[in-house]
Amino acid sequence: MIDPQTLSQLEALKPTTRPLIVCDVDEVILHLVAPFEILLGERGMELRKKLVKLTGNVFHLSDGREATQEDIWDTLNTLFEEQAERQNPVDMASHVLEELSIEFDILLLTNLPHEYGDLRRHHLAQLNIDYPLITNSGKKGPALDWLSQQSARKMAFIDDTYHHLESVREHAPDVFLIHFMADEKFRNNTLPLDPPVLSTGDWREAGAAVQSALG
Repeated sequence: MIDPQTLSQLEALKPTTRPLIVCDVDEVILHLVAPFEILLGERGMELRKKLVKLTGNVFHLSDGREATQEDIWDTLNTLFEEQAERQNPVDMASHVLEELSIEFDILLLTNLPHEYGDLRRHHLAQLNIDYPLITNSGKKGPALDWLSQQSARKMAFIDDTYHHLESVREHAPDVFLIHFMADEKFRNNTLPLDPPVLSTGDWREAGAAVQSALG
């Protein structure tokens, strides 16, 4: 089921029939892991293992206590409030997306609290990454299913998170998938999809794969 706020944003999109690239933002277009670790350190916490999860993976430096969900979300909210100062672009993201936009429509779909959507839109625009951005909560498969029902155009989906890729495969099986995570250590600890998809942290490789699949 689509988050109602996500659905209203999708319904406001201008109809088009060009092939569509739906792309995540955190750890795909903007670095997330590195600034998050820095912010944790400023608050006396650390990521203990390079695991693709936060619960049970963040600990206080002073006494080794596991951080609470409140600790983690408070830190993430600060990161999102300060994203323009902390979240730098992934290498080549802007350049490759600009090249792809000549032939394909690009839609950014980010699991970000809705209240931070305009901050993110402004930050990305300052980086010359000025594409429609939809904020979402929950799995992304329903949103891709909704998009696929609007037209028969080819679609690709790029995301760093295993369960979003699985969800899209379940709800919109014809969508071409790429697993993209800029942080190499976290990427190497991600479970592979079955059947496997391209897993990369290189925008040139991702761009070439999308061009081949949708072109």
